[in-house]
Amino acid sequence: MDFFLGGEFTTYGTDVIAMTQMAPEEREDPMARVFPKMTKCTFHKFGPSGTVEVIDSLETHNRHLFKLTFLPKKFDGLCVLPLNIINEKIYIFLWFWFIGVSIISGKIRLFFLAFNLCTKFIFLFLGFQLVWR
Repeated sequence: MDFFLGGEFTTYGTDVIAMTQMAPEEREDPMARVFPKMTKCTFHKFGPSGTVEVIDSLETHNRHLFKLTFLPKKFDGLCVLPLNIINEKIYIFLWFWFIGVSIISGKIRLFFLAFNLCTKFIFLFLGFQLVWR
């Protein structure tokens, strides 16, 4: 998952915790680099009949020929990406979930390792006690 997000996922949770402790004026969202909330969009302007409005353009070819081309009108604007807002929340949940699962898994592994070692010692000890009786 870290490879998919360009190396940003590994430290995402710690960055979010550090961000929440900052003043609101100084905060910068750590996943804004991966999931931007706003971006530049290009819009085509539609005419009254539903067709894309075009700009007439006159081009010269070989100094003598003129070609009339029709280019669509393009307008720039800002687009809000609401899915990225949801993605940020999902990925922060996943980060804390993975941390929790890895801590629990590590504790279970240590428990089974200790249990295995202790039971071997207990059986050895009991075996020696049974032999001496």
